[in-house]
Amino acid sequence: MTAYWNGSQIVFAFLCEHGTGRIDEEFDLDDYVWEEWEPVFAAWLVSPRFSPRTELLQWARKGDN
Repeated sequence: MTAYWNGSQIVFAFLCEHGTGRIDEEFDLDDYVWEEWEPVFAAWLVSPRFSPRTELLQWARKGDN
């Protein structure tokens, strides 16, 4: 799972299961999912990791034209 800022809001997405790091599917983080995943996010905040996503960098560069 990943989250990124698209210029107007945070977008949540699942990553491809093949380990490529590509985005597979975007989803809405509703209250049910948040309650289930909040401990994982809290743990991540203790030691956050960030990594670039090639397709997002390509998308962002298109907006620079």
